[in-house]
Amino acid sequence: FNNHFDAQNAANFFDSLPNPEMENLRKQLEDLQLVLYNKDSEIQQLKESQISTLGNTNETSNGVTDKGKENSDEQRDKDVNMNMKLEQENISLKQRLKDTEIHIKQLQTQLETTAAVAAAAAVGTSSGSAAEARCRQLEEELDAIKREQEDLLVLVTDQDSKVSEYRRKLRG
Repeated sequence: FNNHFDAQNAANFFDSLPNPEMENLRKQLEDLQLVLYNKDSEIQQLKESQISTLGNTNETSNGVTDKGKENSDEQRDKDVNMNMKLEQENISLKQRLKDTEIHIKQLQTQLETTAAVAAAAAVGTSSGSAAEARCRQLEEELDAIKREQEDLLVLVTDQDSKVSEYRRKLRG
């Protein structure tokens, strides 16, 4: 029953996750827990019935005929067989429950990894946006510097022309 309680806590932990696969696994887990609980109850009832039957057999053994004894033995054998079947099914269900819990943990890890990657991508996008903005700013500064350089080149060319004209006037 402890596994049932721990598994229930695990199922409650995943209630906030919107993943459809997780919801499906959560439903399977709850179903398995219910089946396991029912089987445990059934096993307990059979054990109590078997104890009761054995007690009644001992109390009334003096007054029971051979036929009654055979019926009692048959019933006890049926109870024992049923008990064994239920215990095997219980073991099988517990294993399925463990497997489901492991699968849920794997999915949780995968979900956490995906969330971390998404968060890193979001940070990368915001830092990428900042880098793009800085790049645009630098490109604008470069364009402004190129325009200034062209203006200076035009001024230098004008001054060179004027210097050449003054030299010609001075020589001539």
